[in-house]
Amino acid sequence: MDLQQPAGIHPIYWFFFDLDQTLLCIDRKNSKEKLSRIQSQHLSDSEIVDFSTKKRILALYAQELPPILQILNRSPLVSFNILTTATYDCSKTIIPFIEETYLNGGDFKGKTINRTQVASFLEETNDHHQKIDLYSKGNYIKKLLHTTNTTYQNHHVILIDDKITQRESAKRHNFIVIDPTQPDFIDQLTSLVSSIAHPDTSTSSEPWQPLRRSARIRNK
Repeated sequence: MDLQQPAGIHPIYWFFFDLDQTLLCIDRKNSKEKLSRIQSQHLSDSEIVDFSTKKRILALYAQELPPILQILNRSPLVSFNILTTATYDCSKTIIPFIEETYLNGGDFKGKTINRTQVASFLEETNDHHQKIDLYSKGNYIKKLLHTTNTTYQNHHVILIDDKITQRESAKRHNFIVIDPTQPDFIDQLTSLVSSIAHPDTSTSSEPWQPLRRSARIRNK
């Protein structure tokens, strides 16, 4: 599986966004109950229906995320990817949702990776015979980057995921993680993307540091 290779000469950043309870929520009770309070306050109808279940897809932060994700999608410094262990159809559900909800109808330039593709990747790399859990996203991302001969720095790999187990798996590889269930989610993501968007900071070898609590602007 090939990842989008940024063309920039500056440090390359690899973003991996989860879907469920991170960018979207299926319109059913048990899914909405998993949202944090602040997420529930930033939930809206995307007008996209899941191809498989025929359930409506609700978007998270449909007002706040578009300018951020549009920067990531067009930046030559960034590989912007969707990574989910769910079974959404990439071409009929995920890509239309991302493009219509967050990219103002523009083309999504990254990769969408679902559970079926993860399983296929296991077969290709014979990791089903090894004691490695590639459904753990930190392990999967590391293996994927190595398999595609990608040169990267650990602190330039970012996972945005609501599940603490997935964030911890990424932390074990010294990847950056951002928790979308927290009130400061948009502030943290904005801070990180701003550091990439400006040439004077994007060339720094120092890892991005999360905003300190005293510096955070509370989401209303």
